[in-house]
Amino acid sequence: MRKYELVRLLAAETGVTQGQAKAVLDALPDVVLSLVQAGHPVRFAGLGTFQAVTRQPRKARNLQTGEPVMVPARRMLSFRAERKYRKGV
Repeated sequence: MRKYELVRLLAAETGVTQGQAKAVLDALPDVVLSLVQAGHPVRFAGLGTFQAVTRQPRKARNLQTGEPVMVPARRMLSFRAERKYRKGV
């Protein structure tokens, strides 16, 4: 599904204009990311939760030279789907 199709469906479902639906859809990723970076998980009821997870440091291998390298710890954005979606669609 393309973005313009999603905008049309959102507008039809919610009764707002397509311009308003597009504005909300455009702002959503930035809002979710800023909240997660501030340490707040963002839950969409019936869909899932976005949250920050910390990946532990680990050993990896440089594919060109074969030398081991350390990958530092880092925070990642994670999405965990609601239980009813975990088995597949």
